[in-house]
Formats: sequence, C-alpha cells, structure tokens
Amino acid sequence: MQKISILKFVLVLIVYMIISISLTVLVIRYSIRISKEQAKQEFVVNQYNLLSSQYDQLRNNYVNYKKLRHDLKKTTLTLLTVCHKKQTKKN
Repeated sequence: MQKISILKFVLVLIVYMIISISLTVLVIRYSIRISKEQAKQEFVVNQYNLLSSQYDQLRNNYVNYKKLRHDLKKTTLTLLTVCHKKQTKKN
C-alpha cells in the first residue's frame, strides 16, 4: 500500500513537472514571438520616418529649384532688357 502511494505521488510530481516545463516553454516561445513582432513594428516605423524625411528633403529641394529657376528667369529678363536698352542708345 505504501509503495502505491509513493508511486502515485511520484507520478503526480512528474506530471506536474512536465506541465510546468511545457508552460515555461510556451511562455518563452510567446515572448520571442512578441519581441520579433515588436522589432518588425519598430523597423516599419523607422523606415516610415526615414522615407518621410527623405520626401520632405526632396520637396524642399524641388521648391528651392523652382525659386532658383524663377530668379534665373527674372535675372535673365533684366539682363536682356538692360542689353536691349544699351543697344538702343548706341543706335
């Protein structure tokens, strides 16, 4: 009778240990999965921020290009006008 009682206790202990180890493994796997998903989300956010800043930079460069182009046209027109007036005075 005593041997059966000890055997039951050992079996229950083994089952408890197996369940405990299984739950620990599941928790570790879930933690790893969560950390991978967080890393992916951080990567996506970083990429979005990088692309946004690059877009802003391109837009600013384009605006500056348009301003320079406008200034160049204005300066060219002024120079042509001055040259034309000088030509007219010479004649």
